[in-house]
Amino acid sequence: MTDAEQNAPQFNPGDLIEIALRLYNEGGIREVIAHFEREGPRQTGVVTTRGTGTRPSFDLRGQGRGEVEEEVIVRARLTSAVPPGYYLCKSVEVHDLGGALGKTQPDEPIGMQLTTTPKPPGTPPGARPAPPIRTKLNEWRFLAH
Repeated sequence: MTDAEQNAPQFNPGDLIEIALRLYNEGGIREVIAHFEREGPRQTGVVTTRGTGTRPSFDLRGQGRGEVEEEVIVRARLTSAVPPGYYLCKSVEVHDLGGALGKTQPDEPIGMQLTTTPKPPGTPPGARPAPPIRTKLNEWRFLAH
C-alpha cells in the first residue's frame, strides 16, 4: 500500500462523500460530475456507474449556480455495490448552461479509500485513519519457580 493510499480519507458503505471543487467554465456551470475509478489491474466486464468497464467506478455529482467560476460540492452516498479499494478521480465533467460538456482532470490526485472495516463510533465520514501505534518489546524473561 502506498503512502497516498494509507493517508487517504476512508469511507464505508452508507457514508456521504462530499468534495468541494473550485471550477471555471466560460459557458456557466450547470452540472458537475467527478468520476472515480479503483486503482489496480484492469478486469473485463466490470459493472460501473457508467455501464460496463474495466475497473470498478462511481461518480460524485453536484449542481452549479450558472456562474463562470464557482465552488461546487459534488456528493454521493456510498453503497455496498462499490467494491472496497483505493479510488482516484480520473475526470471532472462540467456541463454548461448551453448543454456543452467540458472535461478536465485534477492537477493533484484526489484519492480515497473505500472499505468495509467498521470505524470507531463517532468517527465522521472521510476521517483519515489514525497512524499505527508504535509498539516494541524491550526485553523478556522466564520467571523462576
